[in-house]
Amino acid sequence: MNAKNLQRLLVVFGALFAANPAFADLDGVADSSTFDSQYNGNEIWDGADFQNQWGQDGGHTTAALSLSGTDLVFSADANNGWVQHDNDSTPWESAAGKWTVEAKLKLNDTDPDINDGMVIWGERDANRGVLWIQGDSMTDLNGTEIAGGMDNTDDFHTYRVAFDPTDTTASPGGTHHVWRDNALISGDGVDINLAGGNLSRLIVGDCCTGIGNPVDQYEIAYIRYQADMALAAVPEPSSLGLAGIGLIGLFGFRRRR
Repeated sequence: MNAKNLQRLLVVFGALFAANPAFADLDGVADSSTFDSQYNGNEIWDGADFQNQWGQDGGHTTAALSLSGTDLVFSADANNGWVQHDNDSTPWESAAGKWTVEAKLKLNDTDPDINDGMVIWGERDANRGVLWIQGDSMTDLNGTEIAGGMDNTDDFHTYRVAFDPTDTTASPGGTHHVWRDNALISGDGVDINLAGGNLSRLIVGDCCTGIGNPVDQYEIAYIRYQADMALAAVPEPSSLGLAGIGLIGLFGFRRRR
């Protein structure tokens, strides 16, 4: 394929993205390595103190925290506890409107009969969207399933939530889009809003009594967010390949004609 046709292919691929109703109001596609706010586990807690305006709330104490390399490990010592950006001056709290959060996480199945997982909780502007990541599924906080039949304990996986308050496709309060390992699992969008979002904070961890418990353990490799944009994940290479093959075939067909 010559350079001109490659350029056409990329333009068409971008147009397909833009024309997809699921992404009509999103701000584009971006790898989380380009996000303005990026924190590895040891940049949240360095083994002795919290860093970069991160803090802790809920029932956990710092005795629940340890480091594995640069990963932050939670070995729960209470029914709930989490890390958060919530001190009135973080990049999260200084922004408004759309947002994107991505976290690379692993649930360690320390008890195969009790693994209630953790959440990514984005709250701001009178909205709060809560993604509940469980051992074999992803749901809202009420347990309504977004996707199931997966294993979130076998390795680290990336989880992304992009929120657009101007898109009312899924909810009058705005629509959330959810990816796991760069694969969209929420279709045209989902409503994972939880009523009463009167605070401004970003939470990752065991938010609530009854979700986590003292036998759960989980690890955070990183938390990254773009506080002012709703961004889709870069498609998996297999998806890009299929799209590329189709478009190459289309260009080839047109050329033969």
